[in-house]
Amino acid sequence: MNKYGNREDYLKWYEEHPHWGNNQVTENYERLFWLLPFVHGSVLEVGCNTGGITSIIATIPSVQSVLGIDITDDYINQARKATEFSIKASLHKLFLEDITLKYAFHTILLMEVLEHVLNPVEALKKCFSLLAPGGRILISVPEGHSFSQPDHIREYSAKSLYSDIAAASDGFDITTQIVETHSPYFDIEYYSWLLAVLRKNG
Repeated sequence: MNKYGNREDYLKWYEEHPHWGNNQVTENYERLFWLLPFVHGSVLEVGCNTGGITSIIATIPSVQSVLGIDITDDYINQARKATEFSIKASLHKLFLEDITLKYAFHTILLMEVLEHVLNPVEALKKCFSLLAPGGRILISVPEGHSFSQPDHIREYSAKSLYSDIAAASDGFDITTQIVETHSPYFDIEYYSWLLAVLRKNG
């Protein structure tokens, strides 16, 4: 049992804190640029927040489409405004488990998502099922105590992140690369982040 109890409690927290995360896109950019070379084709962005990353991805020539999902109306409404001039982007209020399009995506982004979700292994399993052969899952999570927030359910080390990936990829042929990076939060202080690229072979 995690501190939110269940899906309904988790959603209620976000509905009661609509401001949370609205300004968190800027510090994602440095890590995003490390991951951008891997982004192509049909893209799913899980936890699209206010659409800052979505709007960048939609400008990449090799990207055909971007489906951004989040669990609150506030975030989705802001994300739609951020991408209103893009013909590639589509934003929807959805839980990851509600998507039924198997093998539909060439790239799936989980940027600062796994530390928030109720069951990260199940979330990764779902992503693997949605990923086309040869596709990639791109992950960014805070490392340890470096960037603790009230809506974080867990903290990650490279070992625990790899453990979750290994548990979720059982039955899939996966190539995993994990690196550590440091980037500023609003130019005030540097934090440590773990970036992972998972490739579904075959």
